Amino acid sequence: MNKGETVKGVILACVKELVQTRFGADKWKEIHEKSEFKGSSSFLAGANVDDSKFFNLLKVCSEVLEVSFDQLLDAFAAHWVLEFAPKMYKTFYTKASSAKEFIKKLDYIHEIVTKTIPDSTPPRYDLEWPSPLKAVITYKSNRGLVGLAGKLLKQVGVYYKTKLNVTDDGKDKITVIFPS
Repeated sequence: MNKGETVKGVILACVKELVQTRFGADKWKEIHEKSEFKGSSSFLAGANVDDSKFFNLLKVCSEVLEVSFDQLLDAFAAHWVLEFAPKMYKTFYTKASSAKEFIKKLDYIHEIVTKTIPDSTPPRYDLEWPSPLKAVITYKSNRGLVGLAGKLLKQVGVYYKTKLNVTDDGKDKITVIFPS
């Protein structure tokens, strides 16, 4: 994580929705009160939020919900890909007919987001295809969330009803194996 980097409020809005729908409004209130956020617990989609506050929110969520950080990221990935993003970014989902097609457009999606939302710094992705059923994706972000990116990609498979084998190297590479 680089000092001064920001995440968009839409990501925090998804965390809030996840907590409220799976754990209840009282748990969200407790998390909000213990986190570094003061005042309103509404997050404007295009608002800039310091990465440090975002990571603090995730830490507090993990503690209050009594789940590991990894379990929290799994839940976030599932909620983002299967519930939240299809409402917010419907066009991207409807323009892809398969997990493979969606993943091929992943960097393009982030490029469009970068152009349309001021000061947006989503991760970027370089894709290589060593074979028709294998993608090696280079995750390009200073946030160090390659593991979360892999979890999100696995959920893309769930969304498109395709069992993907997704692994990451813990640094910047994610391998996706598609079924034959």
